[in-house]
Formats: sequence, C-alpha cells, structure tokens
Amino acid sequence: AIQEEFFNQGDAEKEQGLVISPLCDKTKADGGPASGANQIGFFDVICIPMFSAFVEVFPTCAPLLDQLNKNYKYWMCDKEMNENQPNLCASAIAINIIPSEES
Repeated sequence: AIQEEFFNQGDAEKEQGLVISPLCDKTKADGGPASGANQIGFFDVICIPMFSAFVEVFPTCAPLLDQLNKNYKYWMCDKEMNENQPNLCASAIAINIIPSEES
C-alpha cells in the first residue's frame, strides 16, 4: 500500500541521516498518508478543485463528484473518530456512507 511505501522512504532517509520527508515518519502521530486528516487535506487541495472543474466541462460526469463527496465525508468521519468526536460519523452512518455496526 502507499502508506508502506511512504514509511519505507522515511526509513531509508533516516538510515542515511537525512531529514525525513512529510508523511514518511512512522514514529509521528500524523498517521501517515492514509490518516483521515491527511486525506482531507489531499481532497481539499487536489481532488475537490480538480473534479469540480472537470464536472463544469463535462457535466455528465457529475456522479464522479458525488462519489468524491461521499469519500470526503468518509475521511471526515475517520478523522473525527480518531479525535473522539463521532458527530459526523453518526451522520455518515445515517446516510449509508459508512456501514453501521448493525449492517
């Protein structure tokens, strides 16, 4: 998985005495590239602007943006669960973005 590649990169940098690149230090609490907080940043900076522009040019691709928004809500839930703030998670479960334990 990509997170393993990032951490391997960080390990190699550490062995060489280099500064460990962002998201590559498995000893830090940022959770690496697969953490909800980091995924949200990727969505905010890359995914949402790119897909929004794409759908403006190709309106029939709107379902892609709809799915992106569902994925974004999933990662927001992941972040909030890790911060012990499950409010958004309850909403995500209610609209079936993520399955409930009863499902």
